[in-house]
Amino acid sequence: MDPNVAMRFVQDKLTLYRKRMDVSAIKDLISRIRVLKTPEDAEDLVMRVILCSTGAMITSDIYANIVTALESQGSDIFKASAILSLGNTTPFYSVHEDHLILTSGVQKHTRETISNTIKLRIAFLQRHLLQYVNTTFPIGSKDALFASCLNSCKHLSSLALLEGNNSSCVLVAGVLHDTHDALQLEDETALVTLLLDKIKYNNIQNFDTFFLENQTQVSLPLLNQAVVAVVGSVEGGKLRANAIFTPLIETPESFNALMGTDKTPAYKSIFSTVHTNTPEFGLVFSQVFFSDSRCVNDLLLMLKEYDRNTESKHIPSHIIIFGVFCEGRQSSPSNALLNIKKFLDALITEQLTKMTEHTLFVFAPHKADPSLTGDVYPRQLFSKKTVDTLRTDYQTLKLSFPTTPFHLAYGHQTLVLSSMPHEEVFLNLTKDSTVMTEIEEYYATHEELANFIVAQKNLFPFPHSTAPWLWGADPLLNLLPLPNSIILADGAFARCSVASGVTVASPGSFYTDRTYVVFHAAKTNSPIDILQLSKQMDSAEL
Repeated sequence: MDPNVAMRFVQDKLTLYRKRMDVSAIKDLISRIRVLKTPEDAEDLVMRVILCSTGAMITSDIYANIVTALESQGSDIFKASAILSLGNTTPFYSVHEDHLILTSGVQKHTRETISNTIKLRIAFLQRHLLQYVNTTFPIGSKDALFASCLNSCKHLSSLALLEGNNSSCVLVAGVLHDTHDALQLEDETALVTLLLDKIKYNNIQNFDTFFLENQTQVSLPLLNQAVVAVVGSVEGGKLRANAIFTPLIETPESFNALMGTDKTPAYKSIFSTVHTNTPEFGLVFSQVFFSDSRCVNDLLLMLKEYDRNTESKHIPSHIIIFGVFCEGRQSSPSNALLNIKKFLDALITEQLTKMTEHTLFVFAPHKADPSLTGDVYPRQLFSKKTVDTLRTDYQTLKLSFPTTPFHLAYGHQTLVLSSMPHEEVFLNLTKDSTVMTEIEEYYATHEELANFIVAQKNLFPFPHSTAPWLWGADPLLNLLPLPNSIILADGAFARCSVASGVTVASPGSFYTDRTYVVFHAAKTNSPIDILQLSKQMDSAEL
């Protein structure tokens, strides 16, 4: 393509989408366009850069991040939508649209335009549904033919206008909106109102075209902003739902292979284990009250017991602590820093030589801790300058201060760890749900939460109004590739559930019950164990 033609092409697209771009970025983009073979390829590249930008101005840094993401992940939208770093080595980069604005750290979403993050989740659900049907049902069978006929919400409106189509059975995927007056389903094309009959609830994800009259089968909590598939019939422009569900996930490995997400994720893990066939393990603690001397002393006594082992394979490679580093009126970054320094001094005083040599100590904020971003997630305890000073002052210790949530590649295992208020928000949302409150004897459990998170393939699939979230960081919530384990460090009690092969665990409160979590690098039948100080807990007790 001629350089002048390429320049006009880029400028026309920027004008159309009301974007601006640094001159250096435009020059690089033109050089890339000129080597492409067809105008279609050129338009595809330019549109990806424009639509993946993080605002009206595409700076050189943002452009570089976009190009890195496109080059590392290829052109398949299903492999990645963002490139992120939890170690502050590169800026956050995220797909979003102009209707998302940042006000006091809270992401606001207007109903006029569905966010690109939700669009991507719907696209994954559509792909999952089609792939699941194509690999599960016999080719040409009734179920397979039916499921392959995915509709858009806009198409449903068209069906309602055609005589004789009101009773046609349709399949559509979208995001739920619970307005309390009605339950609505939205995709990027339109919004349609759902009509529900008597609800039959079963929290097992399933696909079955055998439906009973006057009954709506529901297989997951119908919460605001949940992404679901709906089977039903069009009645007067509305969709009468026969079933609301997500496709079955057999194992994380099979799902990732099925969806093409078994490659390295776009985010960068903050650390990883090099040798995959080792007995290495790590510990996770939550609610270790650093202001309580007895609680800290018990933690130190336990670490001393680990340090007494003569073999390094019995020394934890990671000790991850999710607060609480300071509390109440004393909750401030300076007090958190002071308490962590006291703890590090105690580690050195106790002469835990094996741990000093082998163990990485990781400190992430609990929801009660101060943070650089206040109450807005992702949260981080200290600035890079403070962390560098700590590492200089304690050179004999290996230290890390990631955000919460964060990802961990660990031997054969991939883990996601978070101290966001998952259990609290899940409980409140189910109590506020128009649909779930009508189901007799329904109550939210840890198993329900685990199933919901895994079914949504999204770590915190709740409205942003319930937990402020940092604008531009939405891809952190994506669970693609689907991890082996998820650790939720916000619960008051130790819990462990397995949802579609994904282990979802909570270490509980070390302050109250002295419980904690052990995770393993090797492939085992039990990748996560819940322990209690001086006593291994039976999962049946939980």
